[in-house]
Amino acid sequence: MLELAYTIRGLLGTDEVLISVRIILAISHLNNLTYQVQLTELSSSKKWLDHNLQQNTQVICYPAGRANNQTIKADKQAGYQYALSTAPGIATSAQNAYNLTRQRVVPGMSLTAFQTLLTTTNE
Repeated sequence: MLELAYTIRGLLGTDEVLISVRIILAISHLNNLTYQVQLTELSSSKKWLDHNLQQNTQVICYPAGRANNQTIKADKQAGYQYALSTAPGIATSAQNAYNLTRQRVVPGMSLTAFQTLLTTTNE
């Protein structure tokens, strides 16, 4: 694993905001790792985000959208409440909270295209 840390400076209203971002580049997808390595990655990342952003991180977006049963077990153990896949669709309460679909919003998307995303069903 290669870990990179960098700082982004920007403005929010009139206050300068300093955000630290931690990126972990894994050679393989999360779901290809052992349960224990997944749990370590998920737990340590959540702890870092919670501490450095002073929040209670509740949602994980799977790297490359891939997860297996061990990933979901590790998510729960690490303290996440929800997880997003990259499968397209509108998330509903009928879905598994650890494999929610999502709609991809891209820069430059027209209002019509965005409206279509909001009205598209999972059927």
